[in-house]
Amino acid sequence: MGAASALGVVGLDADRVLMASQTDVGGNDFLDLHPDVLLVPKALGGTARVINGAQYDPDAANKLQRPNAVAGLFSDIVDSARLSGTRRYLFANPSEAPVLEVVFLDGNDMPYVESEDGFSVDGTRWKVRLDFGVGAIDYRGAVTNAGTAG
Repeated sequence: MGAASALGVVGLDADRVLMASQTDVGGNDFLDLHPDVLLVPKALGGTARVINGAQYDPDAANKLQRPNAVAGLFSDIVDSARLSGTRRYLFANPSEAPVLEVVFLDGNDMPYVESEDGFSVDGTRWKVRLDFGVGAIDYRGAVTNAGTAG
């Protein structure tokens, strides 16, 4: 977890350095991972997209003078109403360092679908379910920052 900082170029750059500093299980070698996905609360999604897409540092007083050190850092920015506050999460590319794993019951990744035709009324009733689970498998591909107000 990085030192709490507001969502901005300086804070995201510090988070990037923290992720690159993650070491292997034995603590012997740096993994040198790079952030690929940024997960933020819905209220910070617009700010995150501006920072990621800006050529110049939007936080700098002299905007046309200082290049944005984190421009284009993320290939995907996810903002969710399920999050609140200012905490953010950075994830490496899941093909390089998976953090979460989705598994399906008996390996069946297709939904179970059942239908029943109505007799007393015209129509069909449907039942659909997908049996799956999600679990954390390794923390090294992620970094979180509590953020700050402002």
